[in-house]
Amino acid sequence: MTLSACGDTVESSTPASTPAQESTSVSTSTEESSTVTSSQDSSTLDSTTVIDNSSVEENSSVMDSSVINSSVEDNSSVQDNSSVMDSSVINSSVEDSSVTDISSEDNNSSVEEIPNSSVEEDTGLLDAPIDTIFEFEDAEHYSPNGWNNGALDTPVEDATDEDGNPTSGGKSVGYQSAGCTETFNFTSKATGKAKVTFRMAPTILNSSFSGIDDMDLSAAITISVNGVNLDLTGKTLEGVDGWSWYHWQNIEFDNVDLQKGGNSIVLTVIASQGPNLDCMIINTNCILEGGTAGGGTTTPEEQDFGSAFYVIHGYCWGPGVDKVVLCLNGDVLSSDLSADLFSVKSTGSTGGAREVTAAYLADANGDQVTATSARYVALDLKLDVTSTTWGNFTFNSYNGCDPFSYSQQTSKNTWDTAHNVEVTLAAGKTFKVGDKAYTSADKFKLVAPFSTKVIPDLKDWSEAKSYTHTASGKTLTYKAYEPATLTNDGVKDQLIIWLHGAGEGGTDPDIALLGNDVTNLSQDNIQQYFKKTGGAQGAYVLAVQTPTMWMDDGTGNYTTNGNSCYTAALKATIDDYLTKNTDIDKSKILLGGCSNGGYMTMNMALNYPSFFHAYYPVCEAYADQNITTENITTLKDLKMWFTAAATDTTVDPSGNASATFKRLKAAGGSDIHYSFFEKVMCDESGQNIEYMGHYSWIYTLRNDCTKDQADPENIAAPSTADVKLNNKAVSLWEWLANI
Repeated sequence: MTLSACGDTVESSTPASTPAQESTSVSTSTEESSTVTSSQDSSTLDSTTVIDNSSVEENSSVMDSSVINSSVEDNSSVQDNSSVMDSSVINSSVEDSSVTDISSEDNNSSVEEIPNSSVEEDTGLLDAPIDTIFEFEDAEHYSPNGWNNGALDTPVEDATDEDGNPTSGGKSVGYQSAGCTETFNFTSKATGKAKVTFRMAPTILNSSFSGIDDMDLSAAITISVNGVNLDLTGKTLEGVDGWSWYHWQNIEFDNVDLQKGGNSIVLTVIASQGPNLDCMIINTNCILEGGTAGGGTTTPEEQDFGSAFYVIHGYCWGPGVDKVVLCLNGDVLSSDLSADLFSVKSTGSTGGAREVTAAYLADANGDQVTATSARYVALDLKLDVTSTTWGNFTFNSYNGCDPFSYSQQTSKNTWDTAHNVEVTLAAGKTFKVGDKAYTSADKFKLVAPFSTKVIPDLKDWSEAKSYTHTASGKTLTYKAYEPATLTNDGVKDQLIIWLHGAGEGGTDPDIALLGNDVTNLSQDNIQQYFKKTGGAQGAYVLAVQTPTMWMDDGTGNYTTNGNSCYTAALKATIDDYLTKNTDIDKSKILLGGCSNGGYMTMNMALNYPSFFHAYYPVCEAYADQNITTENITTLKDLKMWFTAAATDTTVDPSGNASATFKRLKAAGGSDIHYSFFEKVMCDESGQNIEYMGHYSWIYTLRNDCTKDQADPENIAAPSTADVKLNNKAVSLWEWLANI
């Protein structure tokens, strides 16, 4: 049992152990041959050739041909913010304005603060205008491709202009491709005029790739204030020699109208790529709520609206935030609820706007109730997963629903600890809680912080544990599915072992369980096939995690000869688990995994061929060239079912699963099977979309592997032949449970 975000006792759905690795950072596995960048995958797209030790920071939305295959011949630091998307240009209205280059010697100060301005509360005006700064990394970001806002720490050398004046906050926003918007919503206590300044830098490489071109802002962006476009005619960001992405310049607009109450300023990119963005500065004597003014943040008066938590489930691509539950300070009528009552967004590097598909009364766990009133309100959130194809590559974006963050530096998924879910009252709506009716003027807002996340799929999994192999000094972590129905059924039950991909390495097994939807192994669609005579239905599941990757050769690099520094440690960890759980039938242990874990499955089969009962390697990365003829003689007599997809550009099946399967069948392997798919499709987001070809574990964990190769000599996708057991066509998991 545990306490909900409201302080009530509820059924615990997440083990009490705290993940040991919760730092911010496309859930998935990565191999050394990865080539594709996705918000959920460990692969990378290299669109820049680097010569002479150049340092390149790739920030590409992967759609702009202006920088692809470019070469760098000096030691400059490069950040590529390019991408392409069609859009139309919005008509502009005219405003008085001017352009100031804050890098020039004529301008030694970009922000003038006038402290100690007195406030006339009745008028909503200050005696004198002050600057209020709005950081672009804090703006409401939208991207049609689902990319995040690219907020990065500005390099130290670029944190000031040429005259030593500091940039506003040490961060800048990139990834500005066509269709991207950055929105600032704030409140003014009075109607008035303002000078609005945008601090930006140009990003277009010149034709010789030796510097940054001038950027005509009227062709690159639009800026609207309360729906009225500012006139960008003649507004140009001056280029600079060399690859400097932070040549900050001020774009100024005078006499901009602010209205009393809510105001909205929206910057929209209309070209293939927009400028880098630092901040917006509003100079006015109107009292503003939002931004930073006079050295402190101006915010509306805090009110206690209640609390909130959000719910995560495992999906075919990885984890998805699919619900937020409001714990209110009074009862709400069911008849007052509708899907359009609230606006919801996720924050953090993986954040974005979320669409509410249903609003209903709930209990303390967030489950729907039939009462006419209650203090809990659950909001179901759309899983807005999208797919984009570029050449031979497929990219998937998760548009705010994925709480994992993938690091290109570490090639690992981690929790995005800044992934909060914010709920506000939609414009023009009224929401009654108890006797209080809230409107937009009340600034109704509830935040479900990362710390309140609830993961029902982990309910029957053990706490995180670890084992250290003395001889090698290697420590592995793990979690196990150990339902009481099995431990008390009076018979020994089977054990399924899962080995994760490279992107799920670390010391938090929840990353390994959710990154590839491994919790599906504990669900009925797979557990239904496992039943011992006189026992309960189901099998134990053990998910083991390496701190680095299974293909680690001992130096932190990918193995080139097939050897892993974790081979003995993994076997010892499994042995230790079997010693502690005596209810397992040691003659029926099943071993499998995806990508890096598929490699390790093959590696364990080669090193301990008689220990495991059967194997199910998925998109396995054990290079066939490292498997000897002697190895084939050993493997051909094992029970093994391969899975892969023809569109896999991360681990090419032709040099791995396809090649090895062909050799095993030619050597006389009789219980060797291969489900080979044309591409990877899944409909768990509510629509059937294509995923990266490397994601073939989706088929394994959804029990969709039902076909074998009709002609092992001529491997083709899709597989078309039935796999039969006792003259009955069976799926992968039915086969594994009954062979």
